[in-house]
Amino acid sequence: MWSEAYRSACAEVSADVREDVSSSGATGELMIRGNSFENFKNRVSDTDLQAMVTALRMYPGISAVYLPYNNISDEGGVLLGKALGHQLDGIITLDVQHNSLGAEAGEAIAQGLQRNNSLCHVTLAGNPLGGRCGATFGKALRQNTSLSVLNLFNTDLDMPALVQICRSLEVNKGLSSLNIGRPLLHGVDEVESVVNHLSIALQRNSTLEELHMAYFGLVDDYLQTLVQALCGSAVTTLCIKGNKLSQDAGQLLARLLDRRHDFRSLDVSCNRLCDGGAEAIAKGVAYHPQLELLGAASCTIGERGLLVLVESLKSCATLRRLTIWGNDVTPAVASALSATFFDLCELDHIDVGVAEQDGQLVAYRA
Repeated sequence: MWSEAYRSACAEVSADVREDVSSSGATGELMIRGNSFENFKNRVSDTDLQAMVTALRMYPGISAVYLPYNNISDEGGVLLGKALGHQLDGIITLDVQHNSLGAEAGEAIAQGLQRNNSLCHVTLAGNPLGGRCGATFGKALRQNTSLSVLNLFNTDLDMPALVQICRSLEVNKGLSSLNIGRPLLHGVDEVESVVNHLSIALQRNSTLEELHMAYFGLVDDYLQTLVQALCGSAVTTLCIKGNKLSQDAGQLLARLLDRRHDFRSLDVSCNRLCDGGAEAIAKGVAYHPQLELLGAASCTIGERGLLVLVESLKSCATLRRLTIWGNDVTPAVASALSATFFDLCELDHIDVGVAEQDGQLVAYRA
């Protein structure tokens, strides 16, 4: 049993037995969140991780390891990476986001991915991996065919690292979701270089369905290059939240939706689209046969643009999720939302609610 293997491992590496680890593993998933009330002052350390890895070698019944928001450093990351490449061949999901994994851990985990054939989901977001591991991750993506989701959001990846990762997509046959948001790029030239390499790779890749590029430094010209590639790619989910797009980007995104009738999700929140951008996107959204999510929160859209956008959604029967808070959601917009979605009950999620006040409908953040 897991508890017996874990207690034996603790004795072997001289680690204290954690009751939460002992009981968690009994479900087939090892889940210890460092940001929970119980673990705020008792986060998983490198020694704790060493005991877990030792136990995982003895007990193959664990398929998922969730250790976010803990105190795992390079020491623990290197140990984990080596184990992934040699002994841990039953783990399907690994989540170590928001720890303290640095360059050495990034290299070790990427090397482990080169030899691992069981991992499908890997989340490393919020760790200061840096750019040194870029070439190793690129090599892993060229070799690994089992990995389907890789989250590298906010991991201090630089331009050379991103180029290596992007170019590996040309030959990768397994990855379906990639998050490279909030990288460490210096200036528009580096952003342009990454976008150019990514655009070439996307046109040759047939498996990547989700691409997340939030806070990437994209401007309209680079979005145009990206959209041209996306029109001929397999990507159906795009997140470009928090970039530097203007209202002219609306025309580019409308063109993408017009050419890609299989597109399912588009998040352009936190860009300065204004009314002109919203009106342009509305043309692409209207009668779109498969769009399920539209994110347009905090895009400096006024009443006019929102009314046009909401009107277009009447013709988009597949839409299930909508975010528009942070724009000028006036009583007129609230009334239009209520009329379009029958008091918003038809949507699975919307970030605004509607209530009656002084005889008129007003919106509030839901």
